[in-house]
Amino acid sequence: MGLYTDQKFAKLLADGSAQGWHSCRVDYQPRIAVGLSSSENALRPRARRGGAGGYALRTVVAVGAHDYLGGRTMTEMTDNRADTTRHQILRAAARQFARLPYHQVGLDDVLAEAELTKGAMYFHFRSKHALALAIIEDQSTEAREVADLLSRKLSGLETLIDLSYQLAVRDIRDDTARAGFNLLESIGRIEGLQAKRLGGWIHTLAVIAGRGKAEGDILDECDEEDLGRLLVSTYMGLRQTSNLDEPKQFLIELERTWALMLPGVVRPDRIDYFKQFIRRRTALAIGSASELAGSS
Repeated sequence: MGLYTDQKFAKLLADGSAQGWHSCRVDYQPRIAVGLSSSENALRPRARRGGAGGYALRTVVAVGAHDYLGGRTMTEMTDNRADTTRHQILRAAARQFARLPYHQVGLDDVLAEAELTKGAMYFHFRSKHALALAIIEDQSTEAREVADLLSRKLSGLETLIDLSYQLAVRDIRDDTARAGFNLLESIGRIEGLQAKRLGGWIHTLAVIAGRGKAEGDILDECDEEDLGRLLVSTYMGLRQTSNLDEPKQFLIELERTWALMLPGVVRPDRIDYFKQFIRRRTALAIGSASELAGSS
């Protein structure tokens, strides 16, 4: 009989040492995990030995084994470990794709940064392309969540403005966000991915713009879908003509694009208010980006 700590018992189960344990039970007083491996001519339990015949009774007293058998199931443990590995790969890949073009990123570089093997990589992602698509999906999901959150707190037009700054700050400081946008530009036309993602973004902004019209801030003649398309095109274009690694300048240029758009979008008596709102939002975004630079 062997005495195992939690860590050793977890390793026993995870590394395949428990192979052949066709059934397992837990006796809670005390917590004893009993594994039985069967063979064709066995009639009764007996002590384990090197021979091939009979039942082999293997008993492990698992100190604190509740976490492994009595608490979380083996499936939950495996799922949690797989999720951790997947996120580890995605984080490492995002750091690469945020700084380098798609064709310059190698899987060996990603795995070296993640400190994982190719086997772990291919268990989750079949190729570099599949890995890139997963990053785009993560970035798109986060963008939708931000839009939903902001729409609950601000007016329609304030939400559109604030959302553009939220995305800009995330693009500046978050590897997953920047990598997602970069990959959308470089491989997005494959399988119509770019049209799908940008189309979804346009639709989200159009819905918010419709609320802005109902609230009386956006001109009645301004089509919601056209405004959504204009905002998406403006931001994606700004990423090409400006430099995310110069946050203050990038955010000032975002402010200037909004100042140019306002007269064609906003009711005249509301323009001054929204110019002030944009200036305040620019200052907050610059402060947030500066705090990040100071802490790095």
